[in-house]
Amino acid sequence: MVSRRATIILLTLLTLALATGPSSAETIQFWLQPGDPYESSLRNVAANFTEETGIDVEITIVTYGEHREKLTVAVAGGSPPDVMQFERSSTKEYVASYNVMEPLDRLLADFDQSSLLPGPLSEAMFNGQWYGMPLRTDVRGLYWNKGLLSAAGLDADRGPQTWDELDVYARRLTRMNGNEITQLGFAPWYQNWGVAGWIWAFGGDVYNAETNQPTVNTDKAVETLEWYASYRDWLGPEGRTFHTSFGNADSAFYHGGLAMITQSTSFLGRLATNAPELEYMTGEVPHPAGGANGTWAGGPSLIIPKGAQHPELAARFLEYAARPEVQLQRYREATAIPANFDALWAAIDDTVHEPTKRLFEQLPVAHGRPPMWVPIINRLTEAQNKVLDGTAPPRAALTDAQQLLEADFERVFGAR
Repeated sequence: MVSRRATIILLTLLTLALATGPSSAETIQFWLQPGDPYESSLRNVAANFTEETGIDVEITIVTYGEHREKLTVAVAGGSPPDVMQFERSSTKEYVASYNVMEPLDRLLADFDQSSLLPGPLSEAMFNGQWYGMPLRTDVRGLYWNKGLLSAAGLDADRGPQTWDELDVYARRLTRMNGNEITQLGFAPWYQNWGVAGWIWAFGGDVYNAETNQPTVNTDKAVETLEWYASYRDWLGPEGRTFHTSFGNADSAFYHGGLAMITQSTSFLGRLATNAPELEYMTGEVPHPAGGANGTWAGGPSLIIPKGAQHPELAARFLEYAARPEVQLQRYREATAIPANFDALWAAIDDTVHEPTKRLFEQLPVAHGRPPMWVPIINRLTEAQNKVLDGTAPPRAALTDAQQLLEADFERVFGAR
């Protein structure tokens, strides 16, 4: 579909061609999600792309809540945009269910995929094909209140480095008056990490890419929820409700009630706004022997919808947006964390804030989210709550979660 603006440009150039010879005008349609500073920085990317290539980029705002449905309707109606910002974790199910994305393998045949962080890239792959250019990312780690650690005689700069130290720090930083918790050192359910992150930390997994099936009922997952239960038994019921006196877990950390919390890089901005005087540090979340860093990455991709009118021009825009210098500029303008290795290293060199650097340095090992991420998170949270409520032991809770997830996967991907 040619836009009204593009039609006017083409007619104008056709008129000029009678006197000046052959000319052409090229326009791509870009569906962009709203919200500064990311929106403004992407508008700048589009303007700079036009300046360099002469390809105009017409932007339409499509909100996060409606972008998936609008894409399926537009593709079915034969009027998709050429480029669209899309939630990366939904890529596999939308390819499988609706066939709404063009594979990038042919369009970007010369692009070096190894230049991209493996976690974000993995989210945009399905059945050996590539469907999205990671646009930006995030990562998770452990945050701690330096003042509280110092007061407890703990190393406030280093923080807990081992699995045993995490437990020692949690207990030494917890203050109780009878059954009342007056200060909480740490609990695994206070987090932007999820049960999946802890399963990864224990050395397990929640998804098998070869079979395209969930794998949440494993010995490692059982160990994970048994560990949750040990904190439940130690802290008692108030361990789960402690945050309510502050409003939420984030506020408990802001005001010194919660000493350590697992959180994403987005927490950095909230800390700057809500607790600008707080002295804190970050680091890797410790893991048990035989496990690994369970951190994971999120964020959107740029995709080319099925039936796009100008897929080759769209591919040029994706390649441009992935350039290290472009992603680094977006980091400088909008703190959009690069998904490109070279841009990430440059951003780390740019950054003087040590807590930020410590989080960014974990991105090369960050897990990508598997397909059906929201159902996986929800089913694992249900299993977690059964264990914490004492209504089911870990194995039974995870057996239920596995069965429900297999049904979820079958509805989207079909029977095995």
